Amino acid sequence: MATRAALTTSQINGIRSSGFNTLIIFNMRVATNGDFTYDGTLCSNGNWVGPSDWGPLFNQCKAMPSGVTRIELCIGGWNDASLWHRLHGRCHPIARLS
Repeated sequence: MATRAALTTSQINGIRSSGFNTLIIFNMRVATNGDFTYDGTLCSNGNWVGPSDWGPLFNQCKAMPSGVTRIELCIGGWNDASLWHRLHGRCHPIARLS
């Protein structure tokens, strides 16, 4: 996907016919204030502020005929503090990763 605001029909059709069963959205980040970002802010203060059409666009990726049955988000990446230093500290103690 080129940007958070644009998933074209051509890209959706390519995803659906790719033969893959899992779509991974890489590389979402967690800002120091806890906002989720991906080419801009998607979630702030626990509220969705990203593109309103994301749900329907990703549902199209799973619509038949498609092998995609699962959509996942990858948070952070190599040398990125998103998971361990930002997200980990905001989780409820019972849910924290150790």
